Amino acid sequence: MTTLGGPGTADSRAGLGPPRQGPPRKGLPRKAPPRAAVDRRADRLVAVWSIVIAAGFLCAAAASVLLPAAARAGAWLPLHLALAGAASSAIAGIMPFFSAAIATTQPVDARIRWASLAAVTVGALGGSAGFSSGADFVAAAAGAVFIVGIALTGVATLRPLRRGLGPRGGVVAWG
Repeated sequence: MTTLGGPGTADSRAGLGPPRQGPPRKGLPRKAPPRAAVDRRADRLVAVWSIVIAAGFLCAAAASVLLPAAARAGAWLPLHLALAGAASSAIAGIMPFFSAAIATTQPVDARIRWASLAAVTVGALGGSAGFSSGADFVAAAAGAVFIVGIALTGVATLRPLRRGLGPRGGVVAWG
C-alpha cells in the first residue's frame, strides 16, 4: 500500500505534488501586499493623559468632601468632579483608543483626540467652578464646551470604524 507523502513533504500540503512555479493563474486571488503598520504613539499618549486627568478629578472629588456642605452644594461638587470630570475624561481618552484598536485601523488625527479631551476637561472644571461660585454664565458656557468635547469624542470613536484595515469579519456576531 502506498501513501501520498507524509508530514512535511510536498504531497502532504495539498496531496498534489510540489507547488506550481510561475505567474498565478487567472481567477485565483493574488497574495495581498503587507499592511502598513498602525502608528498608535499619539493615541496612547492621549489615553495615558486622560487617565492622569481622571485621577486628578478623583483626588479633587475626594478633597471636596472636606469642604463645608454649603461650599460644595451638598453632594453636588464631589459627584460632578467624579462623574463629569473623572469618568468623562477617562472615556474621552480610552473609548476612541479601543475603537481604533478593534477596527485594526489608524486612529483619527491626534488633534481631534487632544481637542476632545481638553474640551471635556475644561467643561467639567468650568462647570464645577461656575456652579460652585454662583456664576451661571460660566457654568453654562462650560457645559457647552463639555458637549462639544463629547461630540468630538463621538467623532474620534466612530470614524475609525468606517475604514478598518483588517478582514471584514466582525468582532461581534449579530444574531
